[in-house]
Amino acid sequence: MHLNYLRLIAVVLLSWLYGCVTTSTLKQNPTPFATENEFRGWFAYYYRDPHPERVTTALSYMKAHGYLNENSPKYGDIPVIASIFLGQVFATNEQHLSDWAAGWQSLGPSEWYVILVSLRMADKPKAMQILKDNLSKVDRDHRQRLIKLQKTDIRTLDPLTADVVTNRQISLLWSGFNATGDLRYAQRVIDQIHLFGEDDAPSQEIGETALMSLATHVIQHESVSRLCIEQRQKHEDPKTRLLLEAMLAAIVNAAENRSRDSMSH
Repeated sequence: MHLNYLRLIAVVLLSWLYGCVTTSTLKQNPTPFATENEFRGWFAYYYRDPHPERVTTALSYMKAHGYLNENSPKYGDIPVIASIFLGQVFATNEQHLSDWAAGWQSLGPSEWYVILVSLRMADKPKAMQILKDNLSKVDRDHRQRLIKLQKTDIRTLDPLTADVVTNRQISLLWSGFNATGDLRYAQRVIDQIHLFGEDDAPSQEIGETALMSLATHVIQHESVSRLCIEQRQKHEDPKTRLLLEAMLAAIVNAAENRSRDSMSH
């Protein structure tokens, strides 16, 4: 890869990075999230300090702010992103699912649809039984989707094993990471950044989304930073190694520039 191309990547990353913002009971906690930042922090750093008891509150927050309304501009991929995240939470708290489900009975169909998809993603016997028992909580159309989902091979649904064919799947990988801290999700993102700069639009979008989101997570998560530093040397793909080098250099430069700017004021 030419030096000028690396410089271009660094410039793009730098300009984008400047815009970045940088033991509990398992009964469901009814205390609402006070702010958007509190909700986002619970989601982004869940693996560091798990609080699964806030699942119901999180669902209520998403509904109240339009994230679960299919007619809302905020809807987008939020339900499927939430389902990947909650699927991991449910999988590691299978013993509590029956008690939680009893407390979910008053929730509406939009929340229940996310819950039921999440139970499928958990892929545990108790989760699958609760899914089957509560199909009536959603309308006929969503019920048919869920019945089909139950018959689908989990390997085609799991972000770790499904083929990455659209840029939206990068968000699903990070959702799995946020829930678990499992660096296999971050590694799969790294494995897509070689598509940055490709000629065809779908590949370019995947590569760009992977690279930009990776930069964000390097800043926010020390474990991802360490992984990128390691893969900068060890990754089998030369282009990936060079892109990691450019990304990490851009992040360091951005931090140094901010430090100088703060000292000058």
